[in-house]
Amino acid sequence: QRLARPRKNGTVRTQNNCMQLTWHGSTCVHLQSNDATLIIDPPFSSGGSKTPRLSADGVLFTDPKNPLIEKLRAAQSFVIATQGEFELKNVSVHGTSINGLTVFTLAVEGCMVGHLGSLSRTFSQAELEQLYDIDILFIPVGEKNALNTKQAIEVVAVRLVEDHLA
Repeated sequence: QRLARPRKNGTVRTQNNCMQLTWHGSTCVHLQSNDATLIIDPPFSSGGSKTPRLSADGVLFTDPKNPLIEKLRAAQSFVIATQGEFELKNVSVHGTSINGLTVFTLAVEGCMVGHLGSLSRTFSQAELEQLYDIDILFIPVGEKNALNTKQAIEVVAVRLVEDHLA
């Protein structure tokens, strides 16, 4: 799959328009395919700041302690906040626990999407193997509880070198 160039609003579409990804700041990503709409790490406002109103078939949380989880579960929303294998409307979700967080890989419309959440350290070799075959990878960089630029480059560089040698 080839991606079109990102738009200024943070939206990327696959060239065949079967999937749209929109970044809403921090680690929040809105993923829309032909079959399902997912939100990963929806923004939480403790007051004052505006957060976008997003609707979805399912909500994924990389931080299992996020206060929105219980609120959404009480509202009968489909919530994933743990490791495991899940299926939602032709989207396969795999959650892996790393350092108390859940890192997700999603198979959507023939494309593999990875989301590292608020991961603030690099990977062990075993953890890195979980990221094979990722086409699009969301990496936290530069914020609190995020990788620094050097660490982020290291994650991407290892993947690129291994893909090139394979």
